[in-house]
Amino acid sequence: QWTVATTGKLLMPVSSGVCGGPGAGIFAHSNLNFATESTSFVLPQTAMGFFVDCGFTYLLPRLPGNIGMFLALTGKRVNTTDLVRCGLAQHYMPVWDMDYLRFLLTSGEGSDRDKLMEYFYFLINADTSCLL
Repeated sequence: QWTVATTGKLLMPVSSGVCGGPGAGIFAHSNLNFATESTSFVLPQTAMGFFVDCGFTYLLPRLPGNIGMFLALTGKRVNTTDLVRCGLAQHYMPVWDMDYLRFLLTSGEGSDRDKLMEYFYFLINADTSCLL
């Protein structure tokens, strides 16, 4: 996870569905990540009574409020809204736009990061199941 966090290359993971374990580490430490409305983030090792790995021991205390401690102690699943609000996910993207993102990146039209962010900027409506 240190390599992912310190690399100079652009890493763009898109999470759709359950994101946990090593995949959660790559997702949370990358420099540009997207979560869809179906993303569910979980740290399963904490739910089993184990500690989070070294990458998350660095990241979780830096989350706003006490959400990092809450996640480290409970292993609770976090939805997309909470991921973006606490900073674990940087951007929200509807699942139906994943194919368009893939097209932009493979065609070379998505090489400008600012243009990508303009297109994939969506406001997230708070739902009643939010932790934050």
